[in-house]
Amino acid sequence: MITVRSYHTPERAYIHAGYLCSLGINACVSQDPAFGGVLFGVTEAPFLLQVDESELEQARIMLAENDREIDSSVPADETPASINQSALSGFFRFALIYEVVFLLGLAIWGQGRNEVLPQEVETYLNGLAFSIGLWEFAYLSYWPLCGAIIVSNALCFFYHPTGRMLFSFTTLWGLLSLLGPPILMGPVEAFLSGTANLLTSIALALMYWSPLSERFNRKMRKGN
Repeated sequence: MITVRSYHTPERAYIHAGYLCSLGINACVSQDPAFGGVLFGVTEAPFLLQVDESELEQARIMLAENDREIDSSVPADETPASINQSALSGFFRFALIYEVVFLLGLAIWGQGRNEVLPQEVETYLNGLAFSIGLWEFAYLSYWPLCGAIIVSNALCFFYHPTGRMLFSFTTLWGLLSLLGPPILMGPVEAFLSGTANLLTSIALALMYWSPLSERFNRKMRKGN
């Protein structure tokens, strides 16, 4: 018997051996332990596909034809499925609008409630604060933050690169403001707030890591 091919794993070797046997060629798989081992750091011996010397050339031709058939059945250039950018852009713009509507609605609704907490509750909440200074900053900067969000979202709506940078800044600004005292809110407020945070995160990801990022990049290149 003479070796036609060698393999690192047995699966492919036995498949080819069965293929040759189905064509009437006497083939077998062997492994010589002298050429490897199973100890750590020692490469396992290769699996050898062997045939009779008289059938060697025929076996090589049959295996080459089999390889060509397999290669032709697999697309040479597989491209990923195209993304519906129209739907993606629509969702992106919905997320921008939702955030603005939520912030304005929350501000107006909060002004209408104007609830005064008992002193004991307010003291307890202040005691849980990560930083009173950050809370005071958040309180004083709420309306400037809302204004900056409206401007950034409006610019991002039209894929302006400045809007993308401002959007990133206002997102970080809003996160830092959460390090103040805990905020009391009901189930509906919590749901709407969680949805706003989720959509903001998705919008930020779409700006940088989706096909929509190219729309921002194109306008940036034109500006330069």
